[in-house]
Amino acid sequence: MVKSHDIRDIVISHYKNGKKAPEIATLLANKVHRSTIDRWLHRYKQSGSICVKPKSGRPTTGRTEK
Repeated sequence: MVKSHDIRDIVISHYKNGKKAPEIATLLANKVHRSTIDRWLHRYKQSGSICVKPKSGRPTTGRTEK
């Protein structure tokens, strides 16, 4: 099974080769929604990376109050 970071690398590779988001979505046989591809490309254009930033704030606990 293909992992999401592998798909992100494929998306960026196609983008660097001049493909647009709709073309990339078609090439990936619509396995990834176009809005997801747009978000990944936007993040890549802004930061030069597609890595997900660590979440800020207080870490969650393993307990849930009932």
